[in-house]
Amino acid sequence: NLQVDQLCRFFSHPAKFFLHNRLGLDLKEGTAVIEDKENFNLDALNRYRISQNLLKIRSNEMNMGKYFELQSATGELPHGSLGRILYHELDRETEAFAKRLETVVPRLQPNRREVDLQISDFRLCGELSDLYPVGRVQVRFARRKTRDILTAWINHLFLNADIHVDFPPITTFVCKDSVTRFDTVENPVDILKDLLIYFWEGLTIPLHFLPETSFEYFHLAHQRGKTKEQAIYAAQKKWLGSEYNRGELKDPYYQLCFEKKDPIDDRFCEISKNIFSPLFEHVEEIIE
Repeated sequence: NLQVDQLCRFFSHPAKFFLHNRLGLDLKEGTAVIEDKENFNLDALNRYRISQNLLKIRSNEMNMGKYFELQSATGELPHGSLGRILYHELDRETEAFAKRLETVVPRLQPNRREVDLQISDFRLCGELSDLYPVGRVQVRFARRKTRDILTAWINHLFLNADIHVDFPPITTFVCKDSVTRFDTVENPVDILKDLLIYFWEGLTIPLHFLPETSFEYFHLAHQRGKTKEQAIYAAQKKWLGSEYNRGELKDPYYQLCFEKKDPIDDRFCEISKNIFSPLFEHVEEIIE
């Protein structure tokens, strides 16, 4: 059986999934970077965790003051007045985000259901969560990343493929800087079959799919009308990074797989197009 969250993790970081699951390698990556730039003197990962928890507490109408005391006790917030200032900054951000979220989804407890699909030689299982009368709603209190869009898309295909799910086949992904909505997919099983073929390939060799870099190529070559050469050049810059932007190649998993072999080749171009084309054919709207 293949869990849907495993498929999501694979397409979020194919090289990491390959090295973990085929070779048992767990490389040290240091502190995770949730935001590229932070305006607060607070660890980015802790800031993200606190914000996500604040959003959950606010949606459940729990006591916000008690949560501040708990965070202060755990040491995730700086001590004294600085910690209180940072907490209130985050609280204001989550309040604004929560109000935005209320325009998308009613204040109801979400539903969930187990789904079990047979697709080709794969039995695809998992839980569809965050189901509302308006469809599935995925929320992330951070700037939108390509891996988040891919996760929303794969769950959206899962939602559309199961004829027994009694919720609208619509997915809305809400994050700090945008709202993305996917409409009904007529051929979800066919698209999932293609993704499963890439998944199987990626268990054999490192797949030439680099989410952020692949999207850069696709966006320029197939949405902006750039030539293949121009799009590849821009993708190479995205991949390598610069003094100001951390390229995907800086990731130790990608370094191990591709440092001595350039993955941006014809196969890279083909996979980028095949994965992102159906995704963007079903984007109903993106609000920046």
